[in-house]
Amino acid sequence: MQNRYTGDIGDFGKYGLLRALCSPVGEIQRLQLGVVWYLMKVTILMEN
Repeated sequence: MQNRYTGDIGDFGKYGLLRALCSPVGEIQRLQLGVVWYLMKVTILMEN
């Protein structure tokens, strides 16, 4: 993933899926979700 694509429409679909997976079902407790992002320095750029 490239830094310039962070927060695009595809990410919001992923957030919705994760939210649905962590939502309570009946008497089952709700799960807690943590998302960790980190940015790494890229030294080699490949162009297609």
